[in-house]
Amino acid sequence: MNSRSSDCDLARSFRSRYCGRRFAFLTRRQGLRRVGKFSKTLDRILRGSSDASVRFEDLRALLSHLGFVERIRGDHHIFTRDGVAEILNLQPRGGKAKPYQVKQVRSVITAYQLAQPPDPGTENEHD
Repeated sequence: MNSRSSDCDLARSFRSRYCGRRFAFLTRRQGLRRVGKFSKTLDRILRGSSDASVRFEDLRALLSHLGFVERIRGDHHIFTRDGVAEILNLQPRGGKAKPYQVKQVRSVITAYQLAQPPDPGTENEHD
């Protein structure tokens, strides 16, 4: 058994402070993403109570998860998506997203209903 899997097992079973951080580090390093992270970020953005404290990387990851394509020009991160007329142009400020840009993202998410779960009728049905 390698050390990575044993660290992950420890993190899952004991939930200690050290193991929890170690597990989060391993998942980020391995490129795995947890859906819970996206739902927490989405919830914070839709509530609108903490626009100034949204991490820029969390906002980027959420937009990518919602199907936006990112291109970077300098410090400008430009997000586009098929079916969405608006172009989101975001810049970080000290690791955080700018509050007015979080509001722009919120308005696009609500206007195009991007936060809605997929309609059960559109999934593959087995009769």
